[in-house]
Amino acid sequence: MELSDEFTESNEDFAILLSSEPSSNFLKLAAKSNNLSLMPVISAGYPGDVLATINELGQNGEGLLGDGIPLFLTNGVINAVQKFKDQGAILLHSADISQGNSGGPLLNACGEVLGVNTFTRSDDVRTLNIALRADGLVGFLNRFGFAIK
Repeated sequence: MELSDEFTESNEDFAILLSSEPSSNFLKLAAKSNNLSLMPVISAGYPGDVLATINELGQNGEGLLGDGIPLFLTNGVINAVQKFKDQGAILLHSADISQGNSGGPLLNACGEVLGVNTFTRSDDVRTLNIALRADGLVGFLNRFGFAIK
């Protein structure tokens, strides 16, 4: 397993997990765009609170989970892009990120990855949902010898 350095120093929050089982299932990365403001987005993942609720409703997973664990999707728009001085950026968006859902993709309407959901920040006024833009992920993967086609 490879990990990025501390977020405050690297502007990264990524990990590479290797599996002994090959897979041909993957999501395509979106082409880098300079104008993402108000672009519709979808946040995807398997948040812990949703999984716990499904288990409770399905009597410990029996019945409701017959077709597997459902992918949880929320929608929103990109509100702002804040670039880092070296590479990458954060995407502030309105698609909810539930606890346990960080690390999941932030997708455009074509199902292409714009970023990786990383964290939320809340106060009395609003909740900010934050993803790291996909070009930062590409740089991280390239450093460890994973070429993106």
